[in-house]
Amino acid sequence: MIHSATIYRLHSPSLKLNYIGSTIKSLDIRLSEHKRAYIHQDNYCSSFSILSAGDEQIEPIEILNK
Repeated sequence: MIHSATIYRLHSPSLKLNYIGSTIKSLDIRLSEHKRAYIHQDNYCSSFSILSAGDEQIEPIEILNK
């Protein structure tokens, strides 16, 4: 069985901030998890500054196959 992971960038154009992360989930799901954590203030993450701007964008940087 092949598993793939994605290195991604969460970005705020207005704040010019970047967060680099990795996931085995889809980027849509991972972004929704970041947003849920931000709304509930679960375990502070540096992505919170990006989400506070409200213009967050998520994009893949690299897809890794294992």
